[in-house]
Amino acid sequence: MKLRWEKRTFQSKNSPAFTLVETELALAVAGLGILLLAGVICFCHLTVADEHAVERFQYAKFLSEIYSDQLDLRGQFYHIEANKQDYIAYYSSKTKKKYALEYYWKRDALVMVSCSSEAGKMPLLYKVTQMKQTINHGYQRIKLEMDDGQIFEEEIVVPTKKVGNRLG
Repeated sequence: MKLRWEKRTFQSKNSPAFTLVETELALAVAGLGILLLAGVICFCHLTVADEHAVERFQYAKFLSEIYSDQLDLRGQFYHIEANKQDYIAYYSSKTKKKYALEYYWKRDALVMVSCSSEAGKMPLLYKVTQMKQTINHGYQRIKLEMDDGQIFEEEIVVPTKKVGNRLG
């Protein structure tokens, strides 16, 4: 009994196939593409996180303006009978003026508006899409929704007294 060794191949010479070098090159290009895509996604995530940090910083700055000694704000609680609405104005003993917090839709900003004859607006916070105000136990509670969907809520607690039925 003789054993015969035959050379067997898995492919015929006529069928096209990739070589090992071509396969490695294709994997390298695909890996580089995935690496670049991951870098772009990471960069976008960091950019969004930075924007959130900036908005949190601006919100903290807004609160520091409200509670600062520079204006020394005191709340004055008003009930406006005509439209059955409660309203809080803030009186500054430093400037001797009354102020109110309002949403200024032209600039998407939260502003402090002077209630005196020489009315003016002082922007406190930008990129605000919506502002809701409620009065809770004589204090103003504000809820701010920012452009990117962040929501800030704060109850502004300054000494408040009930004054009357009208601003002025």
